[in-house]
Amino acid sequence: MATSTFVPHSVRRMPDPLFADAQRYVFMMRADEVPRDLPLDPNPRAQKIDRRVYRDVYDSLMNEGCTQNTFHLKNQGLTLLASDVKKIRSHPDAFRISFTKGQGIVDGGHSYQIILRGQESGEMPADQYVKLEVLVGVPDDMNLEIAEGLNTGMQVQPMSLAHLAKQFDGIRRALSGRPYESLIGYRENEPDTKYDARDIVAYMAVLNVELFPNDGEKYPVNAYRHKAGVLHLFLADTPAFEKQYEMLPEILALADTISYEARDLHNEAGGRAGRLSFVDQRKRGEYEFPFIERSSQYRLTAGALFPMLGAFRWMVQRRDDGTFGWKGSFEDTLALWRESGAELMRATQLTSEELGRKATSIGKQENHWRTLHSIVIRRQLVGSDSS
Repeated sequence: MATSTFVPHSVRRMPDPLFADAQRYVFMMRADEVPRDLPLDPNPRAQKIDRRVYRDVYDSLMNEGCTQNTFHLKNQGLTLLASDVKKIRSHPDAFRISFTKGQGIVDGGHSYQIILRGQESGEMPADQYVKLEVLVGVPDDMNLEIAEGLNTGMQVQPMSLAHLAKQFDGIRRALSGRPYESLIGYRENEPDTKYDARDIVAYMAVLNVELFPNDGEKYPVNAYRHKAGVLHLFLADTPAFEKQYEMLPEILALADTISYEARDLHNEAGGRAGRLSFVDQRKRGEYEFPFIERSSQYRLTAGALFPMLGAFRWMVQRRDDGTFGWKGSFEDTLALWRESGAELMRATQLTSEELGRKATSIGKQENHWRTLHSIVIRRQLVGSDSS
């Protein structure tokens, strides 16, 4: 018999209305205190958490792109079958859960693996909670029925509904014929895709001068912090994004160029990129940059990339026909990136150090977005004056 110890924030016990010996315990626990030894015997599916939908769950657990510390409100949590639940006398807030063979997590195995991954990262927020329901005394011959009933399909995501409504057709047309076209998915769980429509919309949002004017006080922080919100913005105001369709391939190329070149620009200016928490390094293989057809061992984290990309909103202007285009040319924007990249990296390094070198926090700081935007403005105006 296996046992695990729960130390919950709160607990509620409910008798089963049909089976006299069955009870349901609902535990609300800190995610970083969920036991690492819970058995998975009754779960009917292997846990594969590298699909996009599960990466989104992990982002939510780590407070990426969502309202902070709300994982317990959006995740169904874990459901377990157990033989017994007892309070521990020496620790009045703790419970010992006992499992016989065939018992354990019957639903929520993917969430459990995601929580374990978050614990291993050492960066899981302390105030993140998750619900664990423990069913005790349920007849053994019902285990399979319970597993089949709980492990039903996931709710259709808004992105998939938008795909069915053909609301991404403009993006599809703008990227039609590009070598990376097949790498972009427009509905949940599309196989062999590297990006989905939300990624593309987020890149567009940070350079949208109608939603975020260069002379305004609004910065597209949510493009990094809350991608679901950016998708909602796209669906609510698609015409504002349609004005960017012609320049969309270049927007994606700029994003990849910044992520690909940032470390080298920093090093060439005397910086030490090896110590930067916001530069990812792959030990085996290389990161792909499909929008510029390059690869490298290094790339910027998303938290560093988005404010840097957003700084070049200054280089976007409204054209006579109402659509958006670059000031001068796209080559002028790339040249400005290479002139200002080292300074943008230094500013990002300072923000990173102020935030305790937490790479995920950089993109959430509006002041950092403002600082990088100001650097690009100054660099471009000085260059214009000198010419």
